[in-house]
Parts: sequence; structure tokens; C-alpha cells
Amino acid sequence: MKLDKESTVSLYMQLMHVIKEQIHNGTYLEGEQIPTEGELSKMYNISRMSNEDMARRIQVYLKKIEKIRVKRMKREKFKHLLKTLGLSAGRK
Repeated sequence: MKLDKESTVSLYMQLMHVIKEQIHNGTYLEGEQIPTEGELSKMYNISRMSNEDMARRIQVYLKKIEKIRVKRMKREKFKHLLKTLGLSAGRK
């Protein structure tokens, strides 16, 4: 996908959207690294400044995804434990 340099949306926000889409559509799998700032700069023909802004924001986004994933794992392990013990995982 090309970034629109004439858009009112900043380049780093456009790039962040592209990276988010690639994460959600499986282009980048869990544990796989996204391209470096330098690689993204070359790929999308943008300055490192735009890229650094995006990198900071995408790191925050990835940390949120990781927290959600960990919470889900813990919840699933808890449900499995309850099921193993013959207890219900339902809410009252």
C-alpha cells in the first residue's frame, strides 16, 4: 500500500494504520518482528522522523495487543482448570 503524501492524515498515522492492518491480516505473525525503522523508511519513502513517531505509537499498540493476549491465555487456563476440577466457569 502506498502512503498519500497529499492527505490531511499524517504519514506516521497512515503507516501505523498499514502496520495494524498487516498484523490483523496475518502478514506479521505473533512473535515475528515488523521491519525496522530504516526498512520502513525505504519501503514507504518517508523520513525517519515520521517513522520514529509511528514506531513509538506502534510499540504502545503492540503492548496493548500483548496484554490482551496474556489476559485471554490466563482466562482460558483458568477455565480449563475449573473444567478439570468439575466446576463451572460461568458468571453469577
